[in-house]
Amino acid sequence: MRFPLSRLIVALASTMAAVLAFPASAQAAPGWQSYTYSSKWHCSQASTDISIAAVSICVIVNGQATQSVVTVTNKRSSTIQIEAPTLTLYSVGQPLSTVYCNFSYLSAKQTTACFGPTFQRTCSQNAQTWAKVNYNLPDTAIWKVATGWSPTWNMCTAASSR
Repeated sequence: MRFPLSRLIVALASTMAAVLAFPASAQAAPGWQSYTYSSKWHCSQASTDISIAAVSICVIVNGQATQSVVTVTNKRSSTIQIEAPTLTLYSVGQPLSTVYCNFSYLSAKQTTACFGPTFQRTCSQNAQTWAKVNYNLPDTAIWKVATGWSPTWNMCTAASSR
């Protein structure tokens, strides 16, 4: 029994050394996280079954900076499962970035968001997000799918559209 345990200890020590020596770069995606909504968020609803979840697809525009985000609110009194296999930020009709937001559980009545990377665009350009979100109850095999677009928003504009 000692031999396999020593292998496990060596493997864990090697993994820890690799993580400390080569830390991952900071990114918003693919993890779900808490958020604070502001007037710089421009969102549309995409839910197919709002008795389970409310899904919003948003583009954030702050001056010349833009970012895609999708939010999910669990409407149930029990945990649901979520993932966003596609979160794409577009500018002037061209995709800038597509990210995958990991599978996760979302507790009853909780809200979470997944963010794409931030890009700089000129004031004459616009930005828009397209997303696909899957969600379901953990004890069912049928996933609900919400897809849609955020509003198209011109860079350097300030009014809210939510």
